[in-house]
Amino acid sequence: MSMRVPNLMDNASSLLDLQRIKQQYSETVQQLSTGEADPNLGDDPSATAQVEGYQASINVNTEYIAQANTANSQLQASSTALTSVNSSITQLLQLGEEGLAAGTTTASQDGIASQVSAIRQDLISLGNTQVEGQYIFAGTDSTTVPFVDNETTTPPSTTYNGNSGVSSLTLSPSVSVATNIPGDTLFYGPDGQGSDTDVLAQTAAMAQALTSNNTAALQTAFNNLQTISSRINVSTADLGEREDGVTALQNGLTSYNQNLTAQQTSIQSVNYANAITQLDQENVAQQATLSTIAQTNQKNLFDYIA
Repeated sequence: MSMRVPNLMDNASSLLDLQRIKQQYSETVQQLSTGEADPNLGDDPSATAQVEGYQASINVNTEYIAQANTANSQLQASSTALTSVNSSITQLLQLGEEGLAAGTTTASQDGIASQVSAIRQDLISLGNTQVEGQYIFAGTDSTTVPFVDNETTTPPSTTYNGNSGVSSLTLSPSVSVATNIPGDTLFYGPDGQGSDTDVLAQTAAMAQALTSNNTAALQTAFNNLQTISSRINVSTADLGEREDGVTALQNGLTSYNQNLTAQQTSIQSVNYANAITQLDQENVAQQATLSTIAQTNQKNLFDYIA
């Protein structure tokens, strides 16, 4: 009967090889099951640095995209309000033309004056527009009601309780956008409260002129409101340009993030054809190592003597 004498050194080396191959085989199987190129990405410092770099850029851009969403929301709210303001001014001009028409009676003048006064109240309400609990025409003091009506004066006047601050949001390291128009700037105009550029004051003046049948004063208020309408149109166009700029930047950041994500995915995602080939090779190597271990353990004393 022969005596088996395994070579312990050969066995240890083969077992280490088998352990290494099985580990590689297991990782390849995991890659195929998860779709990730390297489940242990941290083992590849270069790939890890790339993935983390892409993710850092994606995170920053995502914050800018969120800021752009907020900016557009605020700009759209202001633009909508300005459109309504201009619509009200258009109605005022139509009523002014009626009041200036020859043959208008005192009774009809009073009726027109009532409509003008109602539109003035609408304008004050637009000046106090809120979006998500914030007054959009209060400057940076967005929790304060900006316009308070005072009908005890002749003609009626308003008090502005907001400020002249301009809010802005950062959309990139080099780009920020103003997201509001302060109410005093918009409604009072460049010459300030009570002046010819104050839409609320000129509306009150128009109503008073109609009531007193003062054609000259009515014509002056009418002319001033025409000028104010042009100014409001410029502000509306400016808001539209800001919206377009924010949207363009937002789309650019979104597209850039998609490219970064694709680059990141290309590093993290498995190449299935290569992984399957590698799996076959590792399976063959595993079987060969098992066969070597089996053959080594089958040797007997006479094999070594020979």
